[in-house]
Amino acid sequence: MLNGAALVPITPVMGSRLPQRDDPRLERRVALALLFVGGLTCFLGGIMKADLTDTARTVQFCSAASVLALGTLVLVTPGRRLLMHIAAMGSIVSLGAMLATSNSLGPTAFFLLWPLVFLAYFSSRLRARVGLGLMVATVGVAAAVNPYEANRMDMFVGTVVSVGLMTGLVRLMTERELALRQALADAANTDALTGLLNRRGIEPELERLLAAGGLAVVMFDLDHFKRYNDRHGHLVGDQALRRVAGVLTGAARAGDRVARFGGEEFTVALTAADAAAAHAYAGRVMDALRAEDVADDLRLTVSAGIATLGADGLTVESLLHAADEALYRAKATGRDRVVSAAAPLPRAA
Repeated sequence: MLNGAALVPITPVMGSRLPQRDDPRLERRVALALLFVGGLTCFLGGIMKADLTDTARTVQFCSAASVLALGTLVLVTPGRRLLMHIAAMGSIVSLGAMLATSNSLGPTAFFLLWPLVFLAYFSSRLRARVGLGLMVATVGVAAAVNPYEANRMDMFVGTVVSVGLMTGLVRLMTERELALRQALADAANTDALTGLLNRRGIEPELERLLAAGGLAVVMFDLDHFKRYNDRHGHLVGDQALRRVAGVLTGAARAGDRVARFGGEEFTVALTAADAAAAHAYAGRVMDALRAEDVADDLRLTVSAGIATLGADGLTVESLLHAADEALYRAKATGRDRVVSAAAPLPRAA
């Protein structure tokens, strides 16, 4: 049991979403580098290419100005991911204008990799696909209207295949990275013995359920479990913990969360539940344990403490403390019973 010890807040790692790919500040820095370095490169190219026609040079300067303007917009409006992704797509269109008018393309087509790789890594799968589609359409139009390009199909196929393959490879590697991060987050939040959430995993779930309201917390502790382990051995004790985990999960509803909080202690978060519903849940658990088809000396009992949102606390910490104190009273007054928190705790500041 917690025995009144202060709870240390735990930062959620996983929750129900995939982990963050990177710090959003990194995404912004990469976007700014992409737009400002790309814009300056286009501008310098317009100066350094002596053989450009007047029209091509004007379009290149205009494209450079548009990309720099997009970079400035991202710079003065921090934290807007959608704007960064739109700016990357805008740079694709600007590069397309250069492809459509330039009489000296050089490596211009491969500058399309900059915004597309950015989208492949930082944006959603849908936005990455939109970027790819925009690139295909832009290059197709450019190849069709450029009056100086002799090998239009070669330009189109070569650019689309090369840039598209590289973009797809980056997206594939990104999704594999996300899957690995998800697996690591799952492992960090899961109790290896029972497959339930552990304390690290349940606390962010409790925060989420707390915001939804109607939350009841039930803490269970196996009675005389040290004596049980000493008599039967730790392997049988591990089987007992898995049995209890199965009973707790079987008695829970789809939206409830069950966790092994540590040792022989389990915590269950019941959504949209009051004290009566929590008592009913604890009763089902105890009845199921009594009805198990096991030898008498392997039979298990549990004690339970209940705390409900509002009556017993308004924060995760206060609810857990209230449930733990109720569990302590259940253990002290004979075990194999359910006790609710006795009195409301002070309101959170």
